[in-house]
Amino acid sequence: LTKKGIASSGEPIHPLTEWILKDAEPFGMHTALDLTLLHKQRDDFRLAFAKSWNDQDVDVVIGPSFVGPACTHDTAFYGSYTSLYNLVDYPGVVIPTPIRAESGEQYDKGYIPLSDACLHVKQLWEGGDFVDAPVNLQVVARRHHDNELFGALQILKHILDLP
Repeated sequence: LTKKGIASSGEPIHPLTEWILKDAEPFGMHTALDLTLLHKQRDDFRLAFAKSWNDQDVDVVIGPSFVGPACTHDTAFYGSYTSLYNLVDYPGVVIPTPIRAESGEQYDKGYIPLSDACLHVKQLWEGGDFVDAPVNLQVVARRHHDNELFGALQILKHILDLP
């Protein structure tokens, strides 16, 4: 149904949209009951996630935003680093660091991919132009704690010399 709607517009399907749809298509359309049950699973996960943050007294998390340095357009296939926080509805910001990819960086000669996804990332790396691309971080705060996120960004702004 989604592909038909896009096709009816006359617009091409964006490569990243195609990438996401390929995993969803086998499930077909959901009924209202299906969606309600999925919302229940999501909400249960959100509660467990919030409990984990509470138990650990977490204010913000600083972590990777992608599998490597910033990628070229239309190649951000692996959004799991940020989509987790979309699922739990936590605000986040991706920021560049002063660390940049350098010319000549390569995988070890004996590297064996652990999965098709690992092989795909390796192929993207070998075929892409990542020279001088920044390694980015994401800063994430609790749901409805946007002001704490902005406070953390102010601190990091000075540490990372951000504009």
